[in-house]
Amino acid sequence: MHKHIFFAMIFFLVGSALHTLAQIDAIARSKTNPNNSRLAIFLSCWQTILIRAAWSMAFFTLWLQGQLVAVLTAAKIPLPDTITGILDLHVGGAVAFMAGYLFDSVLAFIPGLKSSVPPPIDAATGLPSGGLQVQPTPVPPAAPEKIDTPAPKG
Repeated sequence: MHKHIFFAMIFFLVGSALHTLAQIDAIARSKTNPNNSRLAIFLSCWQTILIRAAWSMAFFTLWLQGQLVAVLTAAKIPLPDTITGILDLHVGGAVAFMAGYLFDSVLAFIPGLKSSVPPPIDAATGLPSGGLQVQPTPVPPAAPEKIDTPAPKG
């Protein structure tokens, strides 16, 4: 039993790592990115990578323990029958690999985990430590009022 879980975790981590490497490669190849060193890109966002890996591992561990559906149900997150069926699958190497790749991909869409670590919360204010950065919304100029003047008679 423990050997099965160990190999599932290894395959999961390999899938997650391959997705992370694919993203780093895409960033390095981007025309808009002046830094094309993959090592420099990794070193600039290693915290985000570790946070995403930890969250992925937490969800995967819940899945391995058979508790993920119960946690999502307790959080009142509705699950379609298709997802419930997938989560009931036996987690072998291939499923674990796909889950690792997929979980990291899904977490990459969360704004705070996409490319940077969210700032820590200041305990006194309850806001991010850098303060709340609010960009003013530009107000369009008011349209001049039209005054209807009667046309001259004649």
